[in-house]
Amino acid sequence: MTPDSRETVVIEMAAGDRLRLDSQINDRMDQLGHGRYQFAKLGLGFDLPANWPADMNSQLTLAQLTVLAWKLKMRIVIDNLNLIPVKEPESG
Repeated sequence: MTPDSRETVVIEMAAGDRLRLDSQINDRMDQLGHGRYQFAKLGLGFDLPANWPADMNSQLTLAQLTVLAWKLKMRIVIDNLNLIPVKEPESG
């Protein structure tokens, strides 16, 4: 789940925010009867390991998060947004 350097949208979250998001996802999975951490049951089309929030190298892309939100009947709310220049590949 490491986003490619060509990704236009990259989601960067501090450890606490990742844990909060994980809790929101799993609470909703529980509410819908899927069971906590049963990501395979959702048919996401990608793997979401149970330890993703603790692994800072495991980043969700916006597309993955959108699929997850759709499957769980949730909405993505962006409350902090930055646009930064893309790093150009070094020539050489």
